[in-house]
Amino acid sequence: MNSLRGLGRRDDRAGVLLLGLLVAALPSACAGESELAQLTATPTQDERQPAWSPDGRWIAFSASPAASDSAATPDLCLVSPNAGSMRRLTHDAFLESSPCWSPDGRSLAFHSWREDGVCRLWRLDLADSAIRQISQEKGRTTNPAWSPDGRTIAYYAIESGNEQVWKVALDGGAPVRLTHHFEQSWNPAWSPDGSEIAFSRYANATTGGAIFVMPADGDGESGERARPLTHGKEHLWDRFPSWSPNGRWVAFAAVDSAANWDIWLVSADGKIEVRITDDPAHDTEPSWAPDSRRLVFQSDRAGSEDLWILDTGRWTSAK
Repeated sequence: MNSLRGLGRRDDRAGVLLLGLLVAALPSACAGESELAQLTATPTQDERQPAWSPDGRWIAFSASPAASDSAATPDLCLVSPNAGSMRRLTHDAFLESSPCWSPDGRSLAFHSWREDGVCRLWRLDLADSAIRQISQEKGRTTNPAWSPDGRTIAYYAIESGNEQVWKVALDGGAPVRLTHHFEQSWNPAWSPDGSEIAFSRYANATTGGAIFVMPADGDGESGERARPLTHGKEHLWDRFPSWSPNGRWVAFAAVDSAANWDIWLVSADGKIEVRITDDPAHDTEPSWAPDSRRLVFQSDRAGSEDLWILDTGRWTSAK
């Protein structure tokens, strides 16, 4: 496959990264793969965990420093999907990761080791840069997902060595456990209407895991209310579900028996499942644009971890 690099220069005084946006039609073993664009290409850092804003103007992500700068920690940043200009939101001694947008686009939830060496959920208000704590649990809480009505955060937490999906109301109240199966449950993603939550359920290294969907109030006492959404035989483990804003598709990343990660789509009813990237690189953590056509994801296909944008129209427009 063609290797594309974004052209960019950094103005450290202004804290701005200017990036060229390259688009090409990619020859691929993936039938019908459409336009792919490299959004970021910063030699001094890796860009991970992208999240497209509700208005489509920004993509939030976690920027990790280069390996040579081991004293630095990942920060939250924004990048324009069109101009490629970057804005750094945090610049401190704490690790900040897995940003997700509030439905009104005014805040970001994320996880961070900011107190007592424990990973908890936090909220960054973009207007004044104020950071407020969301979760109070003693154990690790990570990967927040904001409900469409803006009232609730879903996440997964470790309790007695077991990882399960929980939710907590932003106006207070005790956390509510949503998954109860003996297998590990990760990466919650709300349906656009807020009625369901997709998540990754993992059994073990031999049998792998799949994307499941459950009602927003949980999967039942033993997981019986969750239904499998992915059924592919070509991939061993499915993670990072992302529901398209129109509710018709769930994008996810899947690893095969050769330990290679690619981006896939599955229809919301589970009847259509298709691989949309096919590259020796690791492609993971997809996030939809508001138009339900474009996806941003992270990939090391150009050497470092960068953000790429893929037009899914050849598949999503045909359904």
